[in-house]
Amino acid sequence: MNNLFEGCKDQNGSRLIQLHFEKASDEEKEKIFQQILPFIHTLIEDVFGNYVIQKILEVGTMQQKIKIYEQMKGKIWRMSHHTYGCRVVQRALEEFKTKRELQLEILQELSADISTLIQDQNGNHVIQKCFETIPTENLQFIIDEVTEKVIALPQRINI
Repeated sequence: MNNLFEGCKDQNGSRLIQLHFEKASDEEKEKIFQQILPFIHTLIEDVFGNYVIQKILEVGTMQQKIKIYEQMKGKIWRMSHHTYGCRVVQRALEEFKTKRELQLEILQELSADISTLIQDQNGNHVIQKCFETIPTENLQFIIDEVTEKVIALPQRINI
């Protein structure tokens, strides 16, 4: 495929790139990654491209995973609301289990407005993934916010 970016955005191309990336040597993976790197932000929110980014997060080198995270940084909260972006955020949370500091940076970005995320069909999945992958002591602020909202609920519906 002479245009890897366009291939990532095509259903069949995306599948082929994922399969190739999974079986490739580290050197081949790096060549593919370097061609995709300038387009990561676009691919994260693409119907087929997001699967390529998820595959890189799954089987790429830690250096590649960190470079993807660097492209996501500052946009995590918005991506968490996006149909395809939320899948990449979830995959990043999963893959950074051994890089707790990166998980906590992602969590910090999400903390901007937890209530909105919880109520969003895509953001809610990201919050659930936080509870699956991050130690509870780091999630207490989410628990506190939800508890506060539940306690206030009867007052809002005039019970």
